[in-house]
Amino acid sequence: MAIDTILESKVMMKDLNEEDSLEFEGGFGNIIVVDNLPVVPREKFEKLEGVVRKIYSQIGVIKDDGLWMPVDPATQKTLGYCFIEYNTLQKLNLQRRRQMDTS
Repeated sequence: MAIDTILESKVMMKDLNEEDSLEFEGGFGNIIVVDNLPVVPREKFEKLEGVVRKIYSQIGVIKDDGLWMPVDPATQKTLGYCFIEYNTLQKLNLQRRRQMDTS
């Protein structure tokens, strides 16, 4: 095997290892659950979503399609809670600390 081939193989392996370190971190650290929301019919869903977004966007940037309010299929009303996914974990942690400090 030529030295050029060996060096090229080592460079390729190094590139592969660097790509591995960029792997997506899984988890739910940037998602919160908001409970005790009003149970509303579909007609009022947009209004409630707007209020929730206004309040919780103060914590950080909510992802596109990052707010999910489950709906009861039988009644077509919300279930009184939602999930909010933020773009970053850092701002969420900062807000949690602020809330703990004021408690």
